[in-house]
Amino acid sequence: MRITPIINNLNLIKTQNGNRSETAYSTVLKLPVAADTITFSSKQTPEDIKRLKKLLEYKIPDMYSGKIMIAPAELEKILQKKVFSRPLNKIVPLLREYKTSLFPIEQEIVTLLEKDAKKYPTIKLEDAIHMRTMQAMIDLRQTQQPIFQALIEAAKNLPPDKQVEFKTLMDTTRHRLYNQPTLIPYSAKEFRYKLSRIEAGIQSRGIPSELKTMRKLKNIASCLPEKTVKTLSPKQRASSRIKLYPKTNINYINGLIQQMSKVLESSPLKRDKELNDLFNATKMRIYNIPIIAPFSRKSFLYELKKITRSIDDTRLAREMEKIAVQLPTSKENVSAFIMHSATHSSEKIGYDIFCGSVGTAEHLLPSLHGGSNYIDNLGLATSFLNSERGHRHMDTQLRKYPEIYENAQKYVNRLIELYNDGTFKKLGIDKSYILSFVSKMRKMAPAEHPLILDTSKLI
Repeated sequence: MRITPIINNLNLIKTQNGNRSETAYSTVLKLPVAADTITFSSKQTPEDIKRLKKLLEYKIPDMYSGKIMIAPAELEKILQKKVFSRPLNKIVPLLREYKTSLFPIEQEIVTLLEKDAKKYPTIKLEDAIHMRTMQAMIDLRQTQQPIFQALIEAAKNLPPDKQVEFKTLMDTTRHRLYNQPTLIPYSAKEFRYKLSRIEAGIQSRGIPSELKTMRKLKNIASCLPEKTVKTLSPKQRASSRIKLYPKTNINYINGLIQQMSKVLESSPLKRDKELNDLFNATKMRIYNIPIIAPFSRKSFLYELKKITRSIDDTRLAREMEKIAVQLPTSKENVSAFIMHSATHSSEKIGYDIFCGSVGTAEHLLPSLHGGSNYIDNLGLATSFLNSERGHRHMDTQLRKYPEIYENAQKYVNRLIELYNDGTFKKLGIDKSYILSFVSKMRKMAPAEHPLILDTSKLI
């Protein structure tokens, strides 16, 4: 079977990433990450986690990277003041203040914005991103093209029926890559997932009226049936053996979306671009109207795995999945970040720049493996590296990123400073926390490479 390759007919220009230097921890950025799995809301947070996170207001270095983390309260304050909606020359000083806390890609974005602010001081953050979208698309397609081509070559070994599925996936992908209208089926699961992603950003602002609106929207969304079934004519219904319940009708689904739209129109979020775009796109999906939808790496990997996980050749499945995960993410490629942000509001773009560097409570022994929420099993790490680690055991984490040995000592040194100056006592945190952290990290380190953390300065 012949599968048409994805080829960019434009004259491609060398990416900006080609010659850039990387930080010691930048190898982490080469991995896929579910960055949306962590939010900064304290709702239903265990007491020990709350207490430990108060330390984030005192310039705590990330136990993994050594970067000074951004306190959740700082980001909430910035978002509540709508700082990212101001002109670019008013935003850049703030971005510059936190630049050293950001990861390499976000730092590069800030550098670009600093240049833009000199030329176009009064434009919005979203306009600065839009100006760079065309070049970013060209650069990103150049990076993606050989990866897609390698997938196409590997797919020739798929069974005939799976080759057809793969070709359909690539046809849809081609439309998305080049902003061509395509039919995308409605999915309640996907709708609720996107609604949750939007909610995560809104939660960080901590505005009660906005949170109340999101709760109403999620309650209605919980009633959405997963798939649409067209309403049959009376004659068709009489001849059909399938009983159609009202909750599976297109009109019922559209009614729920309309209901959510009305809630949105009478709420403080009525001008929220992401929510309005989500509702409008969903209405078009319900009635099978072709829409222009941007390429999503996460969605592509999900659809590809549905194909590869259903074949008997596990070696081929692993090979194709290994090729696909090389597609750049917005955490490892500047152009991918720009394209990811192209449809977002200024507030959401600003949030995306900061959110990976916000401090979170990290379980030393992952919850999945029996780790508790008690303070003796907790450290502090940025949301990005917390999410990147996932459920990986600490000994594996230390083998994978040996720079943690040095950065964990920086973390302990700062804790000791805060204990010695009385901050621990003020926050109700006992001295034993430092000792238990040191002891637990030592026990979980690889036997061949012990982790020795110095506490000699602890009074």
